[in-house]
Amino acid sequence: GSWKEVKQKAKEEGKPIFVDAYATWCGPCKWMDAKVFTRNDVGNFYNDNFINYRYDMEKGAGKQFAKKHNVKFYPSLLFFSSDGDVIHRDRGAKKPDGFISLGQKALTNTN
Repeated sequence: GSWKEVKQKAKEEGKPIFVDAYATWCGPCKWMDAKVFTRNDVGNFYNDNFINYRYDMEKGAGKQFAKKHNVKFYPSLLFFSSDGDVIHRDRGAKKPDGFISLGQKALTNTN
């Protein structure tokens, strides 16, 4: 879906949004795809607490998103309120535990 649809879903479910801002050539992005996003503990935590979205920063709407949110490093891990305001951000590949901790930190910023 579109960013507008993601925000709508976030409002309906009362959840913040997580965006994985990646590029297809990015090695650390591919590592997270294979080793982190596929894990049940990571998936369960992020699916329970966030509306999750991925953007290729070099294609279509991703280019505009990258410009608007000043994304210059991949992966960039961005957290938004359901209104689309940035509440937390980080960059670089994270191990599973660190990625869950990052999400927990972002959740404390939503209250």
